[in-house]
Amino acid sequence: MDQGFIMHTEHEENPGHPRRPFALKGTTERLWVTFSLILILVAVLGYRSLAKPSTNRTSQRSTQTTPIAPRLLRPLEFVDFTVSDIRSPDGIKTLRAQKLSLGGNDPGPHSILATNIDAPRIQIETVNQYKAAIHSGYAAQNNCEMMLVSFFEIASATLDFMEKARPSTASYLGTLKQLPVSILNWVGSEEEEQLKRDTTKGITLQDYAKPSSRWHLYHLKAVGNAVSFSSKGEDYVVNELCRGDFDHDGLEDSLIVVYWHYKEGSGFGREYYLASRTDPKQKALKVLQFKL
Repeated sequence: MDQGFIMHTEHEENPGHPRRPFALKGTTERLWVTFSLILILVAVLGYRSLAKPSTNRTSQRSTQTTPIAPRLLRPLEFVDFTVSDIRSPDGIKTLRAQKLSLGGNDPGPHSILATNIDAPRIQIETVNQYKAAIHSGYAAQNNCEMMLVSFFEIASATLDFMEKARPSTASYLGTLKQLPVSILNWVGSEEEEQLKRDTTKGITLQDYAKPSSRWHLYHLKAVGNAVSFSSKGEDYVVNELCRGDFDHDGLEDSLIVVYWHYKEGSGFGREYYLASRTDPKQKALKVLQFKL
């Protein structure tokens, strides 16, 4: 019987996602957050895409006579199996009700959401439970909980994207180095306005990585479907989660997540974007915030 997705019952290490050690006793929250973010940086760069790389990643139009099917670029891990491909809406509905793996040996449930920092936590195991809790006003209340909630966020966003995505007739996506600089953090109105102006001009991460750039990025490196880099104050990792024609214009779109953390301190965050390119001559990818 076709379940609507392809699964593997034996868990394999997935270096495209931070792993959870679960041994938190005697460990401070700041050390846990720092360690987890280091795992993101190391693991994501070691991740090899499930999709075969194209021979020309810069604004190549697919020459396939058959449509390009929506596909996962990062597998989804559940407690009893791992999913590498999703084939039908029924498969998505089934997966939303499955117990999600948070990367460790603890099968859950996980008490990580509350209405305020002092309120009792509620237990969640599935994407359906996570979405219901968020819609009811529950949220992560500290850094450790925010890190663990990212597993539910990624699974939820991926399933939402795949539910709406259709086969594409062409792809102009290219490389993540061509993302616009609007994804970067800013401090103060001057930096904010500079990023807006440069985004309008089509300035990309690749441009900011040049030594002559005013807003210089360091160590820009792309591996598979991920890219990492640093600014003066933050380290970044951008991970591509899945592809498909999300907006139904015939062209392939991409769901990405941007992780960042401060080099000094324990502050960190993540944003989800829909990336697209509608013209092969378009220098920078276009991004829109993806609603979770």
